[in-house]
Amino acid sequence: MRAALAGYTVSGTMSAPTIRFPALRLLKSKIDSIMTPGLAGQLTPPPPAHYIQTLPMSVPKIQIGQLWKKDGTGDTYLVTRLYTEALSTMVILRKSGSEEEALTRVRAERTPTGQNIPGFSPAQENESR
Repeated sequence: MRAALAGYTVSGTMSAPTIRFPALRLLKSKIDSIMTPGLAGQLTPPPPAHYIQTLPMSVPKIQIGQLWKKDGTGDTYLVTRLYTEALSTMVILRKSGSEEEALTRVRAERTPTGQNIPGFSPAQENESR
């Protein structure tokens, strides 16, 4: 017995009919090409390198006593005070080892992952968790 149904082929005997779908073969080859190991087979490609380098480092919550490094110079600063001023959090930083130097006042940013001090990054890896 053999019948043609709009592009599909049905063939077989009374005991074991088989149905062949030509489109499934094409779909299977596309799935196999996506699932192959390597960069071409990744479902989500990695972000470009410049994207990773420009992401700001943030911590869940800025706290007194945390150490932050200034991005341009690498100098270490200590968070000495935190206060809110007109819906924003202000951070007072003191350069580590320079008690006589003027304090630095910076407005903290809110990020989806926590808080960030613009121009600074956490000095210790365990502070960013």
